[in-house]
Amino acid sequence: MDKVLLLLVTILTALPCGAWRNAERETLEREIALFRSSGRLMQSTIHNGQGIYEYYFKYTCKGDEVNDPSFRPSELLRLEQAFKYNTATAQSNFAHSAGDGKSPMKVIGFRWPNSYRGSVSFNFDLTDEATYYFTTYAAPDSIRACYALVWNETRFNDHAGTPYRCFDGYIMTLTGNHWDYDLAIYKYVYDDDFWQRKADKDMPPERQEQFDFSVFAAKMEELDKLFTEAIRVKDLQKQNATVYVAGKQLDNYKEKMTMQQVTQIESMLRKWMKSTTDSYISLQTAKVMGQLAEKMQSVSGEREEYKLDTYSYDFFRTNLRKGVESRIFGKRFSYNPGDYGDPYPWELTGTAGKGSRFVNINPETFNGKDYVRRVKDGAFSFRSRLQRGQFVSVSDDSNANYWWVINDSLPVRIDLNDGTIEGSDLNKRFMSYQQRIRNMAEETKKYSAIVCGYKVVLDEEGYNSVVDSVRKIQYEAITGNKDNIIPAFYLKELCTLMPPEQLDSVMKRGYAYSDHVSMQPAWNFYEGQKKRLPGQQYHDVELQDTLGNTRHLSEFVGKGNYVLLHFWSTWDGSSRGELKNIKDIVRNNRDKPLTVIGISLNQDTRDWKNYIKARGLKWTHLTNGKSFDSEAARAYGVISMPMTVLISPDGTIVMQGVQHENLAGKLKEFIPDIVVK
Repeated sequence: MDKVLLLLVTILTALPCGAWRNAERETLEREIALFRSSGRLMQSTIHNGQGIYEYYFKYTCKGDEVNDPSFRPSELLRLEQAFKYNTATAQSNFAHSAGDGKSPMKVIGFRWPNSYRGSVSFNFDLTDEATYYFTTYAAPDSIRACYALVWNETRFNDHAGTPYRCFDGYIMTLTGNHWDYDLAIYKYVYDDDFWQRKADKDMPPERQEQFDFSVFAAKMEELDKLFTEAIRVKDLQKQNATVYVAGKQLDNYKEKMTMQQVTQIESMLRKWMKSTTDSYISLQTAKVMGQLAEKMQSVSGEREEYKLDTYSYDFFRTNLRKGVESRIFGKRFSYNPGDYGDPYPWELTGTAGKGSRFVNINPETFNGKDYVRRVKDGAFSFRSRLQRGQFVSVSDDSNANYWWVINDSLPVRIDLNDGTIEGSDLNKRFMSYQQRIRNMAEETKKYSAIVCGYKVVLDEEGYNSVVDSVRKIQYEAITGNKDNIIPAFYLKELCTLMPPEQLDSVMKRGYAYSDHVSMQPAWNFYEGQKKRLPGQQYHDVELQDTLGNTRHLSEFVGKGNYVLLHFWSTWDGSSRGELKNIKDIVRNNRDKPLTVIGISLNQDTRDWKNYIKARGLKWTHLTNGKSFDSEAARAYGVISMPMTVLISPDGTIVMQGVQHENLAGKLKEFIPDIVVK
């Protein structure tokens, strides 16, 4: 299939340019405009970069449309016809229908130069169930235009059990002479069947790790050959694709590595960094090296330290965070599994989803490994020795059935289709919250487009109302279970979103969940927040500016202005996303009594300086290159980003933790004449 696809591109590229090519392009543009003018579609626009626009849409079926398999919205049918019959003069055309079976592509990428990174890539995931068209036209002046239509069906029941059928999709347009397809990516990505490789291979830990590493190392050696060849022929696309796939391989590799194993892979990656001439590819390789460092086993005597991953699990793989709530932990926490007792025999059995091949059992904390079991006649079985008190995720390879159970040493039987469970009263109670949350969370699909697994909210008000309903259930799970460990599961996720007084009411020593290992992020956030709560005096700290000069916050505080501290990093997407709001606030309020200070938690100060210059961030920037161990982060208790702190002219902290679109409105409470747009 790959050869056929590439042959199609080659043939189409050889077609001559002519005036009639513009006619087809103009026809497609008119049809896209007509589609977007439909009042029957829920829509939203995203502008991600130079010349690229994504127009997300949703059509919700009504009445008999829900159960009629032949039904398609008339607007979508017409647009599909336009994509099908306006390709004769196209430079290239990639197409797949959901009825065709396996998609020839899992991802399609675009790449172009960038003033900061050297180059940037935009990658779009594609699935077998999606229908897609990517059509490109070229003009004699080298200007090219790519038009894409991608859609899939979404079916669900709302919390009342009412069936819904929706058509979710997007139109993408990319115009200019600056971009090119990243064709190398789709040939090499996602070639690892994780489930097949791991199924039923419960070897002794040493043999299992040796086996897994040998498979991983062989794949990396193949990537090294690809990268070496890409360097020889100066193919930046293939270099970028190879680094991208290396990162994916590391994501899939779940075991720890010895120092010798890390060194083996690290030397390969360092060779890539030295040989490439592209700064973006060098940066991406450095990020892969960061992933590699996290795989290394501790060699600190008998005490084996593990890292607790504190990034959001996104309940049931549904992103139940409002746009203003995107904050992640930037700090990871160590724990020693030996502190939590010896492992005990435990049994987990159940029914998998229809058509599932495998089930993945993943203890959240103590041993950091997962187990894969084959599904036989719709059932699975898992027996192992695990430490008690763990939250264990159970999912099948359909990605649709995902639940959590607690290993309290009693056997558990679960139906992954609906969460029906047999086991202890604790597990039944834990599952009841998950079922209520899942049923309510399905409502978010009414207000968002879900295309190839990627979700875009189209109706913020409707979506946020569902999130609020889910929050009530989650908070009920926290406040109603002080005698067990259920709150530890939810607090690690919600601690950064709870008002200080609400968080204070549940963060009490002596509760049954207080000392659970999953509470480490919550306790660190809670104790850190105390250092920046309103009413206390600001903390003066020493930092350096972009010229390397030593500066103190006292140089800015107490000079008649409010001072807004914005803790951020170039490597954190959430805090980078905050920069647009900060830039708007600065640009519209230069004559107002407000001083903005960006405090970077970058360790790479060169990258920090380059980013400030390339993005035109024209306000005061300070750092000391020590990430979350910096004096500023410790003084203000910052362990997650983005984080803001507002200091009044008299040096009193008056606001903390407000972000995104809420920030300007909150500033107006203190500076009434501030301009909010």
